[in-house]
Amino acid sequence: MTQMTQEEIMTNTKTVVQGLEALKNEHNSILNGLSTLGADDEKKGLVQKSLDTIELGLGEAQVTNSPITPQLLSLLLFAESFLSFFKLWGNFGLAVLWENMSYVS
Repeated sequence: MTQMTQEEIMTNTKTVVQGLEALKNEHNSILNGLSTLGADDEKKGLVQKSLDTIELGLGEAQVTNSPITPQLLSLLLFAESFLSFFKLWGNFGLAVLWENMSYVS
């Protein structure tokens, strides 16, 4: 399996968003039609549940396709360096602990 480029991911995500938007519009039409016809709550509930799932997918796709802001990128880099520091400190602390334990034995 080949690795997708960032541009391919963005293009494919836009295509998915367009499809989900069309599906959302269809579901809204169906839901409005069911309400107009006085359909039972079970049928409307099923369509609404599906509509909620579509909207969730749309939200996730839009977040995936949104550019990372410089502030968020800065925060991610800070968090990564912070974790690296603690990993290094943890290894150093373990080495000191083992060294001190060898003197006790």
